[in-house]
Amino acid sequence: MDLLERKTYLDDLWGFLAQASRGHGCMLLLGGEAGVGKSALVQEFMRSAEPQARVLIGACDPLSTPGPLSALHDMSDGLGQEVMRHLRASAPQFALFRSVLIALRELPPSVVVVEDAHWADEATLDLLRFLGRRVGDVPVLVIVTYRDDETGPDHPLRRVAGELASQAAVRRMALRPLSQPAVAHLAARSNLDAVELFHLTDGNPFFVTEVISVGEARLPETVRDAVLARAAHLASTARSALDACAVIGSPIEPWLLEALGFDAASISQCIAGGMLFSGGSAFSFRHELARQAVLEAITPIARRELHRRVLAALRTRFPVDAARLAHHAEAADDAAAVLEFAVVAAKQAASASAHRQAAAQYDRALRFAPEQPAEIRAELLKRKAHECFVTAQPLDALEAVDQEVSILQHLDDVRGLGDALARKSRILWNLGRNQDAEESLRSAIDLLETLPPTKELADAYSYRAGLLMLAWQSEEAIVWGERALEIAEPLDETEVIVRSLNNIGSARTTFDAERGEAELRRSLALAIEFGLEDHASRVYSNLGSSLCYRYEFAAADAVLDEGLAYTAEHGMDELRSYLLGWKAWVLKHQGRWAEAAALAQDLLAEHTVSPTRRIVALLVRGHIHLRQGDPQAGEYLDEALALAGQTAEPQRLAPVRAMRAEAAWLRGDLDSVRDEVRSIYGQVEQTKVRWNIGELAYWLWRAGDLTARPAHSFEPFDLQMTGEWKAAATWWRRLGCPYEAAVALADSDDEAALRYAFAEFARLGAQPMMGMVTRNLRALGATTLPRGPRPTTIVDPDGLTAREQQVLELIAAGQTNAQIATALFISPRTVAQHVSSILAKLDVSSRQRAVERYQARHSPI
Repeated sequence: MDLLERKTYLDDLWGFLAQASRGHGCMLLLGGEAGVGKSALVQEFMRSAEPQARVLIGACDPLSTPGPLSALHDMSDGLGQEVMRHLRASAPQFALFRSVLIALRELPPSVVVVEDAHWADEATLDLLRFLGRRVGDVPVLVIVTYRDDETGPDHPLRRVAGELASQAAVRRMALRPLSQPAVAHLAARSNLDAVELFHLTDGNPFFVTEVISVGEARLPETVRDAVLARAAHLASTARSALDACAVIGSPIEPWLLEALGFDAASISQCIAGGMLFSGGSAFSFRHELARQAVLEAITPIARRELHRRVLAALRTRFPVDAARLAHHAEAADDAAAVLEFAVVAAKQAASASAHRQAAAQYDRALRFAPEQPAEIRAELLKRKAHECFVTAQPLDALEAVDQEVSILQHLDDVRGLGDALARKSRILWNLGRNQDAEESLRSAIDLLETLPPTKELADAYSYRAGLLMLAWQSEEAIVWGERALEIAEPLDETEVIVRSLNNIGSARTTFDAERGEAELRRSLALAIEFGLEDHASRVYSNLGSSLCYRYEFAAADAVLDEGLAYTAEHGMDELRSYLLGWKAWVLKHQGRWAEAAALAQDLLAEHTVSPTRRIVALLVRGHIHLRQGDPQAGEYLDEALALAGQTAEPQRLAPVRAMRAEAAWLRGDLDSVRDEVRSIYGQVEQTKVRWNIGELAYWLWRAGDLTARPAHSFEPFDLQMTGEWKAAATWWRRLGCPYEAAVALADSDDEAALRYAFAEFARLGAQPMMGMVTRNLRALGATTLPRGPRPTTIVDPDGLTAREQQVLELIAAGQTNAQIATALFISPRTVAQHVSSILAKLDVSSRQRAVERYQARHSPI
């Protein structure tokens, strides 16, 4: 078949390759629906590019649980011995990825193709992140193909694309279906009605070519029928070979077909019949859809037998691909082989930071382990619980650890049971079930204290320190943490030492920030040195959040960014979501409300975010809404209060109550201000955490209910309560908090200060405080009062917001998303969201058309 309507795309590919040949590399994200012809386009480009560039290709596997870095394994022969050595040794990600980058620098201009990235494992996605940020000065064109109709908003590949949106060397290309004339051209030699064919297929090249190949006058009901009709023309031996190929999946190695008893003639017939194509060292189906259609047509008994034969053949090759073998073992219903290979695959996935795949492999092993000894099932459940927990699947983690506890109780394994109950407490806390967490941990300690001191007892003491730290019972938390160290250090138990230092340091930051931070930094260094990814991620989250509580937002920003990069690289989804929440918190205080609100909303849209993590995002959204006068604030703060109430922790309740008090003050309800603060003030005062005590005391002062200034407070709140508004404003400015600085100025009786405060509130869109300042100016006798934006300037006939109008003006000036982000002090991701909204509101498909449409509608008559 002709490759129609693809010249523009090929020209763009040649342009990118020409730039790469001059040392300006590029990563191209090539998307399109299934069957639109992504592979055909890339194959045509590779065929013509091979004389001028080195071509490397790898595919992501559609296995039920993919093995890590399958695409990189496919192309490793072409990347040199160093990359192969790192792969064989399961080297740390950074070392492996660095070796790939070095190899690409040293090779002549290269084209690297990663096919079907919608099936990519976490480690492959990490590799794409790594290359996308560094490809700009490497002589390589990296083409990443994916099905955009299978990558929804929550798909991991979408998150990678979003993170790379600001990279100038990362481009996008969307492959469109064929037009009606192109379909008519393809159908010209058939008896099919071209118009009907177009409307029924929507121009999808795979659907079109498959239906034409059937040669029938009418369109089959499904593509499956079309594929099977085509396959029916094969001789019986070739059809049997095709069935085997469907079971094998991708890649389909010649040696494996030979081991299964299929000769070259049968495969040649499949190729001649258009079902398979030869991709150098292996065969593949022309379309995955075709493979699925063939696979589903095989009877269950025959399919299971084919999987059994494939499994037997693959076991003879070394090194074994454990994930691939586990996939075939499950399909063959071979329990022993599943247990053998799924566990190995899980360990390999975890070591490659593909923790979701690791959890899935342990789950696979457990499905085939009911007859295994109880000790083995308990160990599998323990490992599954851990992998689920670090990947933000707390309910699955809890289910696994509950089953583990039940087994250990029957085994009368005191040490193992104590350990499981201690780990369970962490999961329960994550779910906001603090009382249950306390009970589980108390039971664990009672059991373990009946034995001589062990690592498990030290762990339990450390978990106890953690719960106390989170409850702001800092001094007691330090005592329990030190008990854990007394046991762990003589035993040289690094993991317990790291956790204990983390808890001790976090607790100490509430009253001795310098010493506490030093302990946290020591914990982080040890965690990174010994590859304790979960613990390092937790240190980042504790250090970042403690800096936020202390209003040290510049330092918090740096820690959070470093932690976000680390958790993304190592697949720590649970703690990454927590770090993102605190990142939004920083942006809120810095007055970057649009960015903060967008980030918080993204987190709230993720159903896997745990209750304790969700509270932060709710508070960010609620606080911004209330300061802008949006009544929707109440919904966010009500949910935050409900979740915080479940934890009963002052560190969750104090900020919620403070924000609800602020909301009451803005609407003039001083009784509610008092009620909100008094419900938590006594409890928080006992913690001696001065930042939160100061904030709550400040709201009592606003309500006229503060009988005595607290012994522990935070300086800018103290200054405001003593009427030193100018000094308080200076404090807040130094901390980078423009709204708080403007509120301090709003307390003054100085007209210039009030006008400055009004300007700040207007910039932020803080309508309630704008009204309050206007009333204060009127009370001073000011003759000219400032006004907010006129309705004619904020209401756009196209429905564009003020920010969207700004973005569109910069688009008209020829600026890229990255340049717009810099100009408006927002993230490239936020710019991309604004651009998408603009295109939708103006009903256009390109930036240029948006500019033309807007200018036409808004030009003077």
